[in-house]
Amino acid sequence: LFTVKVPTLVIWGEKDRYLLTGNLEGLKKYVPDLIIKRIADGSHWVIHEKPGLVNSYIREFIEG
Repeated sequence: LFTVKVPTLVIWGEKDRYLLTGNLEGLKKYVPDLIIKRIADGSHWVIHEKPGLVNSYIREFIEG
């Protein structure tokens, strides 16, 4: 069983047409220290659509 052993942040656009939210199901089994931030109106390009929000999530994650 492969396990990611470092804290991990996933930022997910809920309206992504290419990577469906179902891909997140069961991820915690492989990534125990996982934080998922969902952006309801974000698409596959959420980093370009909501840069301030994405940056705040990353900053918060890094600062612990």
